[in-house]
Amino acid sequence: MDNKLTQYNAERDFGQFFDNKCYVVSLSEKSVSNYYYICRNKTNLKWRLHHFAVGHRFKSLPVSSSIIFQNTYDEGTKKHRCLDFQKLQIEAFNIENDLKKWIDNLRNLNNHYIHTFDNLRIEKTNPIALFLKDAFRMATTMIFLDTKELWTTWKERANEQLIHGNYTSEQLDDKLREEYTDYISKNFEKDYVNFLKQKFYSFDEKKKITAEEPTIDKCIDSLLF
Repeated sequence: MDNKLTQYNAERDFGQFFDNKCYVVSLSEKSVSNYYYICRNKTNLKWRLHHFAVGHRFKSLPVSSSIIFQNTYDEGTKKHRCLDFQKLQIEAFNIENDLKKWIDNLRNLNNHYIHTFDNLRIEKTNPIALFLKDAFRMATTMIFLDTKELWTTWKERANEQLIHGNYTSEQLDDKLREEYTDYISKNFEKDYVNFLKQKFYSFDEKKKITAEEPTIDKCIDSLLF
């Protein structure tokens, strides 16, 4: 029975890969083209590759990126630093030399009938893997918060606390930061892991891991690697 179930799951996953190819093909092809275009000019190349890989997403976040990244001022260094999503910051961006290989491999896998995933296998400690984990977590966190309409709730609550709407954007950001930080520190992990299980795990996988209640880190590792 277990062998039949394993075979069924393997065939289902392989079929799903082919179903998704129609969406990924154009994206991977465009990514390769954009990468080569960016690299034609070496001026500020690291900054432009970072913008290409993830930086452009920061401009479309539902609130100030300083809230999402939990920016804080370090009295010791007299500089601002991020407490979360640190691997997405340009200071930690050290994957520019490997980016071409992984984009090419992803494109080749989806654009041709190359049915091996060996070129996409990656160690969890690899800088690319650490970057992907933070990128995946940020993207799914934004979707999760939007699905639960938490940003709307927090903005309404912040508006109620600030007198007659006569306040600055900085004051609103401070209130939203309080709401976000409080939720992240208390209820987020369990709610977010359940969200990932519902979105990405099969029925059998859900049953298997129900008793384990994996952490965010273990959950994302199991999905990506």
